Amino acid sequence: MSRQQRLVLVIAILSAFVSFLDTSVINVALPAMTAELGGGLAVQQWIVNTYLITLGSLILLAGSLSDVFGRITILRVGLIGFGITSAFIALAPTAELVIAGRARRSSQAHSSVGCSLTTRVGGGCSQST
Repeated sequence: MSRQQRLVLVIAILSAFVSFLDTSVINVALPAMTAELGGGLAVQQWIVNTYLITLGSLILLAGSLSDVFGRITILRVGLIGFGITSAFIALAPTAELVIAGRARRSSQAHSSVGCSLTTRVGGGCSQST
């Protein structure tokens, strides 16, 4: 495996890891978020499920968009958008804004997960970048 292929593999793994790590981090932070934002169990369910529903419904779109615009472009846009919406969520003063931010962040995460899952390290990657 060449150096470039290893780099593509590491980027694909890490970009998918960031998106899936978000779910674990939110589950750990839910008690503190509920204490600060209020809302109880219903808000906790919306915070978790909004991300998963949006990610699951848009992940196939990422593969199509990466075929049209290129995997690197879609991956870059997704990771930058993920970071921006993460900052928005961290500063959100209400549970409703956290839920809306989670939906937006998930719409960005689908592109990084979709691109990383469709990237082939052996030969095909350079054709689709």
